[in-house]
Amino acid sequence: MSKVTLEQWRMFRAVVENGGFNQAADAVNKSPSTIHNAIQKLESGLDLRLFKMIGRRATLTHAGELVLRRASHLLDEADKLEVLSYRLRSSKDGRVRIAVDQVFPRQRLHQALTAVSDAFPNANIDVFESTLSGTTELLKLGEVDIAIGAYPIADRYSEEIDHIDFLAVVSPAHALNSLRASLTMEDLIPYRQIVVRDSGHERKLDHGWLGANQRWTVDNVETSVQLVSLGFGYAWLPNEAVKDKVERGELVPLPLSFNHAKTSQFYLMANDLEALGEMGHCFVDAIRLSNPLKNNLE
Repeated sequence: MSKVTLEQWRMFRAVVENGGFNQAADAVNKSPSTIHNAIQKLESGLDLRLFKMIGRRATLTHAGELVLRRASHLLDEADKLEVLSYRLRSSKDGRVRIAVDQVFPRQRLHQALTAVSDAFPNANIDVFESTLSGTTELLKLGEVDIAIGAYPIADRYSEEIDHIDFLAVVSPAHALNSLRASLTMEDLIPYRQIVVRDSGHERKLDHGWLGANQRWTVDNVETSVQLVSLGFGYAWLPNEAVKDKVERGELVPLPLSFNHAKTSQFYLMANDLEALGEMGHCFVDAIRLSNPLKNNLE
């Protein structure tokens, strides 16, 4: 049986990170004597001297430096285990939380939700309709278990699941539609652009904004489609959201001399894929099944 507890390892790391016993005591809300006793028991159990005092500062010995590396890994793994246990309990309780960028095709989302509903009739599902960096921000903050968006996080699980095409469109009566046969970037600047607000708080993105002198910012794609249809301005909008209106002649693509269409790669993301539980994996499998990129390769 181990002579050392996780709590002692935590106090050991706290002393290192905070530069002393008193500082560590403040950081972990323990008394200095509790910290001292924990370190003494740790050194006794390991039969190693972990700290030496230089002035009033506790400094690691060579042995302490080596032990710290393994202790930090142990504590990180213990934290991951607690998170895994929480998520498995959440899955058992019948809940999955999903952030989906608003431009992701609704049909694919609805198909995946239907698959979860059919397999888990009593499931509780939280769907956060987000935009731009707001999708990955919810994942980073632990507010959701799964995210679908265009901005993957470097150290989290992600897999490419779609390419979303965007068109610059206006109403048929808009001045830009009859301005000239081929529009340049400079032609667009005097006209109002409708953009969708980034729902994130950490960093705001201006994806699709072309530097128009005037812009209106809205919270969702649907409102942007409505305003453009009413002639208030032009916008870059997902093809899925406007193709019916374009086919009916209610919206027209701008005849641009540059970037007639834009494409964004979309990703399925999770903090820990293994920790999703049965409902989370059911949703992921359904999204994968409808992946047009995979289907095109087969």
